[in-house]
Amino acid sequence: MKILDTFFDTFDSIRGLFSRKSAQQGERSGFLARFLARLLPTTLLLLIIVVSVLGFLWDTEAERFSPVHEAKRLAGERNDPMTTGYITTATIIKIAETLLDKRGGYLSNDKLPPGVLMDNIPNWELGVLAQIRDITLAMRNDLTRSQSQSIEDKDIIIAENKFRIDS
Repeated sequence: MKILDTFFDTFDSIRGLFSRKSAQQGERSGFLARFLARLLPTTLLLLIIVVSVLGFLWDTEAERFSPVHEAKRLAGERNDPMTTGYITTATIIKIAETLLDKRGGYLSNDKLPPGVLMDNIPNWELGVLAQIRDITLAMRNDLTRSQSQSIEDKDIIIAENKFRIDS
C-alpha cells in the first residue's frame, strides 16, 4: 500500500490549505480537512483502477471465424439455399455483429474513459466499419445489378445507407 501512503502523505502535507483553523472553527474543520485529504486520493486511485481494469477487459481481439461455416450456419437457421453471394453476405452480417456485440460495445464513439483512452480497439473498429461500408457499396453498385438493368436491390440500399451514417 505504498502508493496509497504516498497519496495520504501528499495530501496531509497540504492539509494546511484546507484547514485554516480559526478560533471559531475548532477541531471540526480539522477533521473535515483530514477526511477530504484522505477521501480525494482514495477516490482518484479507485477510479484509476476501475478504468484500467475495464480497459484491460475491453482490449481483446475478436475471435476468428470461417466465412463458409458461418454462411452454412446462417443458411441453416433461416432455411435459405446457399446461392451466389451468400457467403459474402453472411460474412458481412457476422462482422457487423462482432463489431456491436464484443466486450465494451462499440468504442469509437465513446467520450469518457476507458474507451477514449484506448487507441487500438477504436481504430480497429473504424477499419472494420470501413470494410463493411466498402463491400456494401460494391454490392449495391456492382454485384446486385445486372449489366443491362439499373434496378437496385432495396435491401442493399437500406443496408448501405445505414452503414454510411456517421459512427
